Amino acid sequence: MAKTAPRDVIAKGTASTKAWVWNGTRKVLNLESYVPALLTAITSGLSSGPARRHLKGFGLGIIEWRMVAALAASTDMTASEICQTIGLDKAAASRSLRVLEMLKFVAGTDDPKDKRTRRFRLKSAGLRFHDEIFPIALERERLMLGQLSSQDISILIDLLHKIRNQMASVKAYIPLKRPGRGKRKSKPASGRGDS
Repeated sequence: MAKTAPRDVIAKGTASTKAWVWNGTRKVLNLESYVPALLTAITSGLSSGPARRHLKGFGLGIIEWRMVAALAASTDMTASEICQTIGLDKAAASRSLRVLEMLKFVAGTDDPKDKRTRRFRLKSAGLRFHDEIFPIALERERLMLGQLSSQDISILIDLLHKIRNQMASVKAYIPLKRPGRGKRKSKPASGRGDS
C-alpha cells in the first residue's frame, strides 16, 4: 500500500501532501486526491450516459449543448466570448458553431463594431432545444450535488471559480525539462556499434 511522502520531500509549489504518494520506489500521483484527476473523472462522468445519448438524438454533443447554454444566458456572443465563458478552444468552437448554424439553432451576424467578428444568437429551434435539455441538466446537477449542503455547494462554487481563475497560469506553464528526456546517446560513426 502506498504511503504519503514526508512533508520535507514535497516538491516546491505542491499545494497538498496528498497529491502524490510514495509507492516504495518512487513518487506517484494519488488519484484519489490529485485534483486534475478528480475533475477529469467528474467531467467524463457528466459527458457520458443517457444524457449524451439524448443529445445525440439531436445530432449534437456536449460541446454544442454548452454553447447553447452560454448563448441562452446572453443576448448574443462572439465566438471568443463563448470560448472564454465555457473554457473552449477556438477550433472546437468554430466547428460547433458551424453545426449549430447548419441545424438552424443559431444565427451569426457581423459585429457592427468589428466587421471581422460575428455575433451569434439562438434562433427559435435553438431555444426549443435549450428548453428541452435545461431540466435534464438541472436534474443531473441535483443528483451530483445531492450529498452536499447549501453551504457546501456555495463553498464548492467559490473554489471552482478560484481554480478557473488560475487556468491562464496553468496553460502558460512550460516545464523546463521534458520528462524522460536525458542526453541523447550519440551513435558510433560507423553505425555498427562498438567493436
